Amino acid sequence: MARLSRFDILEGNDRRPRRMCKNCGCALASSVVGDLCQNCKDDAIYKEVRKYVEENDVGEYEVAEKFDIPVESVRRWIKMGYMDYKKNN
Repeated sequence: MARLSRFDILEGNDRRPRRMCKNCGCALASSVVGDLCQNCKDDAIYKEVRKYVEENDVGEYEVAEKFDIPVESVRRWIKMGYMDYKKNN
C-alpha cells in the first residue's frame, strides 16, 4: 500500500472507508462508538426526556438520574426553553 501524505488525508484522498452518522450523514470520528454523531444522540435522548417530563411530575435531578445524563444537560434544555419542569426543593 502506498504511503499517504498528511495532505492526502486532510483533503480526503486517503481512500479509507469513512463511517457516517446513520441519521444526518456527517462523518464520524474513529473514536465515536455506535453509528450516530453526538448531536443526533443528544436529539434522540432529548425526545425521550421531553416525553418523560411531560408525562411525569419530575424535577431535573430525577430526569438526569432516570436517563443517566448530566444534570447540566437537563438544565441547558430548560434554560433554552425546550422543556419545563417542576423545581426541586
